[in-house]
Amino acid sequence: MAVIEPTNALEQVLLPFKGATGWRGDFAARLKKVGLPTRRDEDWKWSDVERATKGITGAGKVQFRSSVNPEWTEVRRAADQDFFANLLAFAGVMNVTYFEPRNLTVLDLDFRALKGVSQAAATIVGAPGMSVRVHEHYSSEVQAFSAIGVDYVVWPGAHVERVILIDEAPESVLLLSSGVTVHETGEFVQTVISQGGKLVRHETQLHSAGGGAKVTLNAAYLVGKGAHADLTTRVNMHGPDGELSQLTKGIAYGGGHGVFQGKIHVKREAQKTDARMTHKGMIIDEKSEIDAKPELEIYADDVECAHGNAIGTLDEMALFYMQQRGLPESEARRLLVESFLDEALAEITHEQTAATIRGLVAKRLKDLV
Repeated sequence: MAVIEPTNALEQVLLPFKGATGWRGDFAARLKKVGLPTRRDEDWKWSDVERATKGITGAGKVQFRSSVNPEWTEVRRAADQDFFANLLAFAGVMNVTYFEPRNLTVLDLDFRALKGVSQAAATIVGAPGMSVRVHEHYSSEVQAFSAIGVDYVVWPGAHVERVILIDEAPESVLLLSSGVTVHETGEFVQTVISQGGKLVRHETQLHSAGGGAKVTLNAAYLVGKGAHADLTTRVNMHGPDGELSQLTKGIAYGGGHGVFQGKIHVKREAQKTDARMTHKGMIIDEKSEIDAKPELEIYADDVECAHGNAIGTLDEMALFYMQQRGLPESEARRLLVESFLDEALAEITHEQTAATIRGLVAKRLKDLV
């Protein structure tokens, strides 16, 4: 009986591209040449995909469920996009799950990556003048490596609220990414909650047309022993009078590793832009690590833009004060951490969803206290 050698992650990723032409062929050639991202790649220097995927072999699958029946559409992409994870997801499938809610206010999506290497992609369109709330849930089996891309198009007058919950993915790698386009007078509100995994990266590349477009990008990460959560955003402001508010908060404890990378690019045409980006991280012990890199690149001269970054530890004075008023140390620590993260969850309008997420955070914090 012939012995079949195990297929490494890169070889498995390349299998769907066999015989591919056009932009898929170009992407496959580039991928074969440079391989999966490593620490040598500036945008991935804290998230080494090649190293994390060692030992993950074979073909996997992404199980997908939605609260309504999807449509399907062809993938329209370009190989020159500098957006590895999202391009990988869309290049690996021929047709993409497609939603354009018109008489729907809530859309629930569930993605579960099974063991092995897999890709999946979806597109969601906010129709002009419509309001929709989208809940996305992601989970992974052990030894799964999945690239999942979910694109959004927000048309004029549309309001889209997106809530993403990423379950802990032990011994698994998840590259979740999105290309978001917000047209004039559109509004897009995104909240991400990530518990990390062997390597979990959520990347948002957002294009705002200005013209009264409003964008909110909030996120919270909570990573413990052996968990790695990377939250990366790339925002491009193209037209005048656009607004952006971005807040990311994170906790690393017990050897967890948190990463935040954010860049706001304001083009010359984007006068009167109001863009603000803040990251705050809390390291609970010496075994843990948080790396952050906020950036502004501004070519317009009539703007209000700011970015901030702060990484610290638990406030010992506040902890002492709470203990002096009768709270046990473990309860005081839990309350301080919960209140620290809570600001990043403030834009979740659905009370039950917000309560579920806060309950999940409280449950995870039992490991901390």
